[in-house]
Amino acid sequence: MAKRAVIDTNIWLSALYFAGKPSQIVSLVEDKKLTSVISSFILEEIREKLLLKFNTPVFLSNATISHIKSISKVVLLNIILICA
Repeated sequence: MAKRAVIDTNIWLSALYFAGKPSQIVSLVEDKKLTSVISSFILEEIREKLLLKFNTPVFLSNATISHIKSISKVVLLNIILICA
């Protein structure tokens, strides 16, 4: 079984736009040598940055998110709010 890692927004965006270690990490995921674990919160943050910071067209940002989801294990996060 491949090792698992949570890959954050900065790594995904760096891998998309620049060469280097982040793109090597994503290559490991694409080659199934590393399992990417991702949440809907990270996916939404990636989509937001693609649209607002990188001016990526909506259809391309949607395609990018679909690709990331297809090579990652999407997990649900349980958020517990503690009120004093």
